[in-house]
Amino acid sequence: TAKVAKADGHIGELEAELISLMLSDVSEEFDNSEEMRIAFKEIYTKEKESFGNTVYLATEFAKMTTRETFKRDKVIEHLMNLAFIDGIVTKQEGMILSDIAQALQINPKKYHKLYDTFEAYYQGAKQAPKIDNIADDYALLGVKESDDFSVVKKAYRALVKKNHPDVIKGQGFGEDIVKEATEKLQAINGAYENIKKLKK
Repeated sequence: TAKVAKADGHIGELEAELISLMLSDVSEEFDNSEEMRIAFKEIYTKEKESFGNTVYLATEFAKMTTRETFKRDKVIEHLMNLAFIDGIVTKQEGMILSDIAQALQINPKKYHKLYDTFEAYYQGAKQAPKIDNIADDYALLGVKESDDFSVVKKAYRALVKKNHPDVIKGQGFGEDIVKEATEKLQAINGAYENIKKLKK
C-alpha cells in the first residue's frame, strides 16, 4: 500500500482517507488495536519513502500464501483500487502494480482483466454528471453550510468508508453495485473538495 500510494510522488486526500480507514480496519483485528495502529502507521510512513524492497515484500507474501491465492487476489485488487482512486494511473503506479503482481504470481491474463475492469469502472465515474451547485455538495455529504469543517470531514470519512469499492465487493455485491459505489465515491470526493476550498 505504501509503495503504490507514493509511486506518483503525491498522496491525494482521498487516497489518504482510504489508507487511514485500511489501517484502522486492520488494527481492529487485534486486541491492542490502538497500539497496533500506531505500529502499522510507523511501518507505512517508513515504507513509502523507498521502493527497493517492493518485489521482496511481495515475494515474501506470496510464500506465506502458497495455498491461499485468494488473499493475493484481494491484495492486488486493493492496490489497484488505490492506484485508480484519484482517476488516473500514472506510469510509475502501473510499473509498481505490475512488479507486485508478478511477485505475487498473479496470472497475467487475470491481472490484465482486473486492470481493464477497474479502468472501465473509473472511466464511467469520470463521465458521471458533475455537481456544480455548492448546495448539492452539502446535500451529498449530508451536512449543512453552517457546519464546522470538522463535521464536514467526519461525514466525508463515513461516506468514503460506506462507498469504498473494496468494502462493497467484500459484502458480496455484484459489479453493477460496485460501479455505482465507485461513481458515488468520485462524486463525494468532488463535493468534499469544493466545500474544503470554501471552508479553509
